[in-house]
Amino acid sequence: MPLYEEQLLKFDLSESLQHFRWSPKEKLPSVYSKSEVFQIEASIRRSDATGKRDYAMMLLATRLGLRASDIAHLSFANMDWENSKITFSQFKTGKEIELPLLATVGEALIEYLKYGRKHSQSEKIFLYTRAPFSPMTNSAVSSAIGRVIEGSGVEITGRKHGPHAMRHSLACRFLENKEPMPVISEALGHQSTDTTMSYLRIDITSLRQCVLDVPFVSNHFYEQKGGAFYE
Repeated sequence: MPLYEEQLLKFDLSESLQHFRWSPKEKLPSVYSKSEVFQIEASIRRSDATGKRDYAMMLLATRLGLRASDIAHLSFANMDWENSKITFSQFKTGKEIELPLLATVGEALIEYLKYGRKHSQSEKIFLYTRAPFSPMTNSAVSSAIGRVIEGSGVEITGRKHGPHAMRHSLACRFLENKEPMPVISEALGHQSTDTTMSYLRIDITSLRQCVLDVPFVSNHFYEQKGGAFYE
């Protein structure tokens, strides 16, 4: 191996390391605090069609944790206005999911449908605000939400800023409220609680409660056998 050939190592370790496989650790999800999410939502100007649409899409991401793909594919058939429910098949997993149509989300959707959505025969709810007013794509939804977050005044350095970050932030709120894992899994539409368990890494408050005190180690421990093991 190069390090051995360049005489930087005393022994050739290539034989020992040839079967080693390094797996990069998954990065922590980007999350935003409750106050930051409120600031992002409040930053949207709802005086025009684009603002009304973006506000409704944002609330679907922040309050219900919908992915960009599910927002883009949301149709009128998914809305149960009488029972205040949204029922759909997740685009990513195919899993059927039923979520409560929260009052704030419902009001934002109605405002967009009545005063912002352009006339179209499409069953999809969210449309582009420029002709020919076709249904939005997954990437268009993600870009629109990303632009809102960028312009909200919230610090985004070192953090992703799209629908998925809002989904992670909602998971963080659930954890802060001590919701059981099965409840969080059901709300986010995870196929198993194993996926939900990955969010435990962002629950810093609970993780701090698991911290154990480091016991005091006397100098005698390090000096045993003349300190031969610790040179």
